Amino acid sequence: MRTSILILKNLPVGFPPAGESFVPGAARVIIWGDAEDSVRLLRRAAEKAFCPVETYGFDGPNDWVASDVVIDGETMRFRVARREKQFGEFTLTATGRHNVLNALAALIVAQGRGIPEREIAKALATFRSVKRRMDVRGEIGGVLVVDDFAHHPTAVKATIEAARGRWPGRRLWAILEPRSNSMRRKVFQDALPKALALGDRVILGGVFRATAIGRRRIVWIRRLLRKVSAPSARMLACFPVPMPSQSISGPRRSRAISF
Repeated sequence: MRTSILILKNLPVGFPPAGESFVPGAARVIIWGDAEDSVRLLRRAAEKAFCPVETYGFDGPNDWVASDVVIDGETMRFRVARREKQFGEFTLTATGRHNVLNALAALIVAQGRGIPEREIAKALATFRSVKRRMDVRGEIGGVLVVDDFAHHPTAVKATIEAARGRWPGRRLWAILEPRSNSMRRKVFQDALPKALALGDRVILGGVFRATAIGRRRIVWIRRLLRKVSAPSARMLACFPVPMPSQSISGPRRSRAISF
């Protein structure tokens, strides 16, 4: 029988139900052990699993640990140890600690399937990520434009930190359009400002298809901007507004508001 593999990076409160196992015995659970907000919940949930459980991350207590991360242009190099024993050195065509974690989880799965370390290293070195993940769209007049589909605060924070590491010393504009179903809602109203504050300048676009969300559930751009606290940041929001002779669903123009 083939072993199932479950990678856990986060869990909603209340899952799994108390006293119930959510993983079969013929399985393997891999947990991100550095998750500040949910690591206790993850570990507690894993205790109910009737199968091997391993943790991964950057800290020593984890079973799998990535270390010595070096950024070299568009690539990163890092080392991996399993239970304090060196497993291998790897290269990845991506930047950011979150991508190291993703690669680490993938190689743990591969190792569990019996794939040799050298084959894992070759696969990671030649892997090309999906589009809109730190995509460099071009540079005009000294302004480098990078596109990333970060659609929640944790991803926004990771993307900004990755940009800092890849282009150190450059002024960073964090430009965000609330476009995904979750980002358009006020569920991230309190968490987003902390992530955006990592930018030197912050620009927020109008909420995509705002009328489809409803006033009670929509994220409030003005409140987001007021909560962004970056010493060197200047907040600028562009709110799409209807033309005087057009309805809200028709063509729109933008109104810039500086804070």
